Amino acid sequence: MKALDSTFIIDFLRGDIPATKKAKELENETFATTYINYFEVILGEVSKHATNDTHVMKAIELFSRIEVFELNKTAAMNAAHIGATLNKKGIKINSHEILIAGTLLSKGITTIITRDKDFKKIEGLKTETY
Repeated sequence: MKALDSTFIIDFLRGDIPATKKAKELENETFATTYINYFEVILGEVSKHATNDTHVMKAIELFSRIEVFELNKTAAMNAAHIGATLNKKGIKINSHEILIAGTLLSKGITTIITRDKDFKKIEGLKTETY
């Protein structure tokens, strides 16, 4: 199972050609994401298309077809350790990415499909780009 990051989901929903090609390549895979990604995607769609619920509904429908993991105590602890490790190294990244990584790694998912280079800084998490 691979994880889908917000960048990929948004690009795919908007018909981005590289994201669409990547989705075709991976059509036999199973995917998951997190409720942090859910928040980021829905926030972006509501902000961009406030008067058009079709875009939001399209995003919600996509989320209904993949597993979405909650941020729980184990995921939060993983994220805290990731954040502390990065801080000790002087590496600063967005806390959303740390929470996403902590959630995914707590579920044994080690690959995320993204354009976000910050995920490359997180030990134990591989990135696939498109």
